[in-house]
Amino acid sequence: MTSAPLFMTATATAQTSLQGTMPAQPYRADLFMNGEAQGASSGVVFSRANPISGQIASIAAAATIEDADRAALSAAAAFPAWSRTLPKTRQTILQKAADLLIQHQNTFADVMMAETGATRQWCDFNVQYGAAVFADAAQMTHHMVQHPIDADAQPKRSFSIRQPAGVCLAIAPWNAPILL
Repeated sequence: MTSAPLFMTATATAQTSLQGTMPAQPYRADLFMNGEAQGASSGVVFSRANPISGQIASIAAAATIEDADRAALSAAAAFPAWSRTLPKTRQTILQKAADLLIQHQNTFADVMMAETGATRQWCDFNVQYGAAVFADAAQMTHHMVQHPIDADAQPKRSFSIRQPAGVCLAIAPWNAPILL
C-alpha cells in the first residue's frame, strides 16, 4: 500500500456533514521515522470508524514493538546532531512546528472529529493548545532563570547548563492526540 501525504487536505470531493468536512478517502496515518512516512514493519494497518456515521475515518499503521524500537533508535541516532544545534535553530524548528499545526488546523480538526466524535470546539482547542506548547518550547530555547542565593551561604559559584536530555518514546491517547 502506498503512503498518503503527511497532511491530506480537504478537496472539492470532500463530504460535509454534522461530523465536519472529511476527505472523500479515509486519512492515512503512517509511522514517521528517519524523515519519511512508512508503514508498520508487519504491513498491518487498523481502521478507526467515525462513532457517529460508522464510516472509516482513518487507516493507521499498526506499529509493532520492533517499530517502536526502530523509532527510538532512529531518534537516538539523530540526537547528537540535534543536541549540537544552536538555540536559535531549535527555536526556528519548534516555531515552524507550531505554525504548521495552525496552518493545517482544519485538516487536523476534521480528522479528529471524524475519529472521536468530538466537537469542533474541542478539536480546534486541541490543535491550538498543541501549537502553543511548541511555541512556548521555542521561546524556552534561550530562556534562563535566575535563582536567588541564600544570603547566609558561603561564597560559591553555581552554573546551570541547559542541554537536551535524550529520547522519549510516548503514546498519545486517542481523545487528545495533539494536545498531549
